[in-house]
Amino acid sequence: MNTLGRNLIFLIFFLLNVLAFAQQDSIESKSYDIIYMKSGATLKGDILSFNEKEGSLVFRDIDNRVYSVSKEEYLYFKENILVIPSKEKEIRPRKYNDILYSVGFSWTSLSGPDYYYEIDNGTSSSNFSVTPICAKLAVGKINKGEHYYGLTTEFALTSGVKNYVNVGLRYAYTFTADQKNVQIYIPAELKYHNLNSSVGLYGNIENEFFNYRIQSVGLNLGTGISFIRDHERAISLEVMLTKHVPQPLQISNMPERVIFKPGEMRLIGGAFVLLYSI
Repeated sequence: MNTLGRNLIFLIFFLLNVLAFAQQDSIESKSYDIIYMKSGATLKGDILSFNEKEGSLVFRDIDNRVYSVSKEEYLYFKENILVIPSKEKEIRPRKYNDILYSVGFSWTSLSGPDYYYEIDNGTSSSNFSVTPICAKLAVGKINKGEHYYGLTTEFALTSGVKNYVNVGLRYAYTFTADQKNVQIYIPAELKYHNLNSSVGLYGNIENEFFNYRIQSVGLNLGTGISFIRDHERAISLEVMLTKHVPQPLQISNMPERVIFKPGEMRLIGGAFVLLYSI
């Protein structure tokens, strides 16, 4: 496994350990029923009765007040949710009714494939390796507090890569939805990648370059942590690995005196992502 893969795996395990520590519960936990209101508020207590036909329910909150909640007033409810009394604080709501927009940055690494070229009876080898800093955009919606569905795209901001862009589908599953203000989730993305760049030839040829284009379909899997803020905002960090299914390498502007011999087309990629959701 190359250095990129080892580093990304280390980051994933490190992040998982941090998340596990942040999410651990006290022994003194209490169980409540929680209603998530359309206004953004959350009601915590006990559901005394539920009318399945009308969708209304009778609820007793933690202050022992009893009242009715109609179907039109709430999004959904969950029963028997564990809450830590010693660390009990207001659970900030996430955005459910509207479209969720996310903006941020990603540090994306692409490595491969190997290639060989002959210069004046000599042979040299190298490979493609770029790490562009990208702007990342995502738009989607949260369903039932746990499932996120949306679209995403990234494009390079650094000048070292002529043109790198990806676009595709994004999904995320949240393990601790609506239970904590720090939430663990697993992001997955299926995207089309397009990279246009150039590489210099060294040895006996100086200051000569050729252009290449890499296209692939990539599956991103990783882990993330989201810090829920006020006003339905969130700051998220992700570490992801990418499995590419590349198309044949495209080459242009190759110097005439170079015999280019590309190796097997293999790509490995990964990303570290910072997102702000509004």
